[in-house]
Amino acid sequence: MKEKKYSALGRHLAGLRADFVTISFAEIEEIIGDTLPASAHKHQAWWSNQTTNTHNWAHLWQSAGWRQESVNFDRQEVSFKRQSASLLSTLASLAPKTKETIYDLLNVAGISTQKWHQKANGDVAGAIKANGRYCYNWSFGSLHEKYVLCLWHDDLRIEENDIVTSESMRGLRDFLREDARNPETSESQRIRGLIQAVRADEFDQAVKESYDRRMPISVIIARGDRHDRERQGEGSSHVQFRALDPIPWYVHNYNEDNGEYLLVRGSEPKGLLDSISSDGNDMDTWKQDVLGVIKLRQGQTEFRNKLLAAYRKQCAVTKCRVEGLLEAAHIRPHSEAVNYDVTNGLLLRADIHTLFDLKLLFIDSQLKVRLAPELLASEYKQLEGREIVHPHSPSEMPNRDALQARFKEFPK
Repeated sequence: MKEKKYSALGRHLAGLRADFVTISFAEIEEIIGDTLPASAHKHQAWWSNQTTNTHNWAHLWQSAGWRQESVNFDRQEVSFKRQSASLLSTLASLAPKTKETIYDLLNVAGISTQKWHQKANGDVAGAIKANGRYCYNWSFGSLHEKYVLCLWHDDLRIEENDIVTSESMRGLRDFLREDARNPETSESQRIRGLIQAVRADEFDQAVKESYDRRMPISVIIARGDRHDRERQGEGSSHVQFRALDPIPWYVHNYNEDNGEYLLVRGSEPKGLLDSISSDGNDMDTWKQDVLGVIKLRQGQTEFRNKLLAAYRKQCAVTKCRVEGLLEAAHIRPHSEAVNYDVTNGLLLRADIHTLFDLKLLFIDSQLKVRLAPELLASEYKQLEGREIVHPHSPSEMPNRDALQARFKEFPK
């Protein structure tokens, strides 16, 4: 039997452009992945905008900014209207009152859960949705899929005209590692603390990468019995309610020195180019590099079309086939010579292209991927030594001399 994906209803409403919508009960069942209870088909109270001890579904649509307007039991349909709610009422509506599995919420958010189906030894997992390798993590996803973060409702607050949260997961990571080195720390607490330090580090990386690329983040909000920061290693927090926020969040600030971040609900930060001052004096090195990369990519439509055909619309390194993410990369850059020949190009996924241009990822003369040392401990580590996809025609193979000349800059 399928489990209801309650949060999918809020996510569906949040994605609508209209201010009024009528949805049949059958359509709602399709959205949440299961049948509605019998009471939903005959009792007005089930669709009430007021939460009671026996009715806790209202937050599903209220967190998306809607309220129930009318219910027609003869026609088996319900109407919703977009509302202008105060920040206080919106923050209150974000407190989950249903408990959904992380597994189901990730599927609603578009994150693959295929790896949940296996145990650490490769055997098929029994209770897939309770797979201990993943279900206790604090962050999920990747650069390709985007990230999902788990937040506590108690940590959300109103700041000016936004709902926000802030923290330093890097600081928590360091605290847990230091506590594990304390000789007075028990063995069980030390192990638990080190595991949670890994989760904090993964969370920090997800925040940083989302900030660097101005990517939206999906947020799973939880309520329950939680440990204070200073007690993280002593035991596990217990989630009583959990739901997926239908509105995306964005990282507005990230401090490179200490990992402190500011997450803001529904408010997209300025674009990369808008956030860079005109004189460039306060640009970080990475911003200067990325700005240069962006300028070099302008006007390459024909070159990209050639590479799409040569590599059969797949990334030469990752085999990604999402065409919108594939870009044309030059082996010999424009600064040396303008060359739009297909042999001077590689079809690369956007993030791989950036790593290639910033000389963090190389292709050697044997057509194998080589990573700079700082990437060998990252999520890209599995690419080291991988042979790239060959073009359809031998005449379109990348120029090995050009690759070798570029490889001379490989960091030793």
